Amino acid sequence: MQRLTALAGRMEPPYRVQDIHALRVEIKKLKAVCLLFEDEWNTTSAASTTRLIRQLFRQAGRVRDGHLIRAYLQHRPANDRPRHLLRLGEGQLQKASVGLHRLMRQRKLLTALAALPAMAAGVRPRKLAATIRRKGKKLERRLQQAGRQPEILHLLRQKMKTLSYLLAASGQSTDQYKLWMHQAGCWHDAVRLMAILQEWQQDGLVNEKETTRLETFIQQLRKKAARHYQWLVKHWPV
Repeated sequence: MQRLTALAGRMEPPYRVQDIHALRVEIKKLKAVCLLFEDEWNTTSAASTTRLIRQLFRQAGRVRDGHLIRAYLQHRPANDRPRHLLRLGEGQLQKASVGLHRLMRQRKLLTALAALPAMAAGVRPRKLAATIRRKGKKLERRLQQAGRQPEILHLLRQKMKTLSYLLAASGQSTDQYKLWMHQAGCWHDAVRLMAILQEWQQDGLVNEKETTRLETFIQQLRKKAARHYQWLVKHWPV
């Protein structure tokens, strides 16, 4: 919790890729903690805090999308980069960064972050191990029952990350999930990139010169997502 508060306090645009990654990881850990102690924190104040944290996570995700599309488009020879698409990506990244900066300067969010240590201090330590085991088993059952449909794959990845944090907190190994979560991350990145490019296409933002290249990128990303999805189904970890 202290790391999350420190990160949010010192980050300034333009945001670095590693800072956004660190911020999102700390929020994911906090979300696992919120799940762990949802019974202990069942108050209006706690609900407001977790809602603001989710809002911060979503906005940081928009900045990550901007980083993702920029890296994808720049991963080409300098004389063959789609300049118009790169300008669209930079505009999207700048807009998301402004939104994140404003959010992290809101008094409500700063107050919520400052309240986290006190919330944690109120948890009864002797219940920790038993609660981790119970919540971990519940999440594992949900994973086993969820099926393998693409439309819920991202949700499954989120739940599996939460499960891995709970297992790690209780000293258990998470090795059986790591490779699967990495592949799921690659699948999700391809899906997000494809969605961004398709949105630009539908909104008529792409000039005629780069329309063909855009369609080629979308096809390449669709094939990449399909490859990762096939691997995920074949190596289902639960």
